[in-house]
Amino acid sequence: MSSTILVVDDSEIVLAVTRTVLEGAGYRVLTQAKAAGSVSLIVSERPALVLLDVNMPALSGDMIARISARTANATGTLVVLHSSLSDDVLQRLVTESGAHAYIRKTDNTYSFLTQVRRLLGEKASGTHVSASRVAANAPPPSSSERRQERNVLLVDRDMTTLATLREIVRELGHRADFALSALQAMDKLRASPRPDVTVIGSDMPDDGLSRLLRCARELDTDLLQCCVILTTPGSSHLVPAGFPGVVLPKPANAAAFRAAVARLLDERPPQLRAQS
Repeated sequence: MSSTILVVDDSEIVLAVTRTVLEGAGYRVLTQAKAAGSVSLIVSERPALVLLDVNMPALSGDMIARISARTANATGTLVVLHSSLSDDVLQRLVTESGAHAYIRKTDNTYSFLTQVRRLLGEKASGTHVSASRVAANAPPPSSSERRQERNVLLVDRDMTTLATLREIVRELGHRADFALSALQAMDKLRASPRPDVTVIGSDMPDDGLSRLLRCARELDTDLLQCCVILTTPGSSHLVPAGFPGVVLPKPANAAAFRAAVARLLDERPPQLRAQS
């Protein structure tokens, strides 16, 4: 019986071409043009491998990989990021998201099929699958790049906001993790390594902001000083008096927000201080 491969991409052209190539090689192919519903397809269809486009609206491929990690492990599905991004960026996204590997988009169908077959062959043989096997020549980040990177935790209940913030953080050369609730965020604050900067939307439900700040204070005062609260209209009163971190409005202008985040992350985290 041929292996089933699920392809998730918002480009109908990419879906059509990828389906043609994979079906021509004897695979059963399922396609999904929207990120929503892809996790349920993994559960119902139990594909051997899923190819996830990274740059999709609302929910990116690496976010899907992170959300579906437990499901994919339970079904034995290989989660593979499929993108034209650079090797070093994709290697980092694989590490952050928990995906098994990545394959760069290419017009070379032979190279593409070779990588798919290699991954499925490793899965069948029980060999550990890693991104380094798919792109062995990907250069590791230099020591100076590693020193400059910041681990940034993004906390907001809105997935679209998280996706926007995450892209800005990554464009600036930093690592981005995310949480949709205060409970998830507190688990990540307690984990190792702890985030250098935590960006929190002020309108977290169930008193989430105060609980999250209290957790940061109990863990480390520096952790609290490195929190950035993004306020929406009418939510400024939720910021506790004497908060030692940074408070910024959520601007509608993405360029202005990018500039503000860049300025904050360019500072060494312990040097962040409250701003008027």
